[in-house]
Amino acid sequence: MAGLVRRRSGALQRRRFDSFTQLNSGLVNDVVYGVAVEHENIWAATTAGASRYNTVTHEWTIFNEKNSPMEEIWNYAVCYNDGIVYLGVWGSGVLEYTLATGRWKEYLDPDGEMEIDLYRDDGIAHVITTGVSYVDKILWVSSYFGASRYDGRHWRVYYNQDSGMPSDFENNMKARSGIEAWYCTDKGLGAIMDFETNTWVAYTRDPKTLRGKAVVTRDKTVLKEIEHGRERAAQLRHLD
Repeated sequence: MAGLVRRRSGALQRRRFDSFTQLNSGLVNDVVYGVAVEHENIWAATTAGASRYNTVTHEWTIFNEKNSPMEEIWNYAVCYNDGIVYLGVWGSGVLEYTLATGRWKEYLDPDGEMEIDLYRDDGIAHVITTGVSYVDKILWVSSYFGASRYDGRHWRVYYNQDSGMPSDFENNMKARSGIEAWYCTDKGLGAIMDFETNTWVAYTRDPKTLRGKAVVTRDKTVLKEIEHGRERAAQLRHLD
């Protein structure tokens, strides 16, 4: 809840920090959930819309329900690649902004149902999106009710019941390529390592033993389980 902070490097600017808030800049809100770098511009996803700051001209641009298709203005995530900015918005799905044309495109759950997914792989899993990552022309999305992948033509939705995802309640995500993405959930870290074979690794911790465990699965079939952190678990128990 303190806005944006920029750390400057260099011999003459060592350890210098610049703070951007609602009061001293064009930042639309001090609660910032995500940032993305687009050439000389910095995008910030906030609870009151998205802000773009030009580091050369020092101009600010605000995007909210007045100039974009946001039904809600609570922005959870932002990413940039290939001339396109993606916003993950609570209740508004994913918004795509093409810099060359200044046009917006919406990605919503086509069935319109908030509680269940009526038609599998028809769009994003849910309109409450928490993370977006666009890599190798593949869009990955996290939400409160499942994960999604879009290759420009086809959607693929992932749920705990048919993948290695630890939980469908996802708080954020980051993709490394068009076939690999990592998801933060309320029950651990889930990573799809190979899209083609539906191979996953789930990293969790047993609350009783305090030991970590990595489970490798393919189509829900467990291929390998790796237990780790025995020494760390013993240290934590000693502290308790």
